[in-house]
Amino acid sequence: MKYYLYYLKQRGVEGITGKLDYPLLKESVEVTLTQEDEVEIERILSEIRKVTAEDKPPVYESKRICRSCAYFDLCVI
Repeated sequence: MKYYLYYLKQRGVEGITGKLDYPLLKESVEVTLTQEDEVEIERILSEIRKVTAEDKPPVYESKRICRSCAYFDLCVI
């Protein structure tokens, strides 16, 4: 949800908050974008740009969770 708020802020929308509703739990959570969230999102986006700019994909590292991952077949190819 914070990624959507970040996207809207980049497009010029200021001072918005989000609300996540969990009907089965009968609960609502207010979501706001903090300065720390923005820094973290920008760091993640810069890492994504760095990986996509490389000529070759990163080296495959097999982990314990890899066998149950939905993308296992795509990683091993």
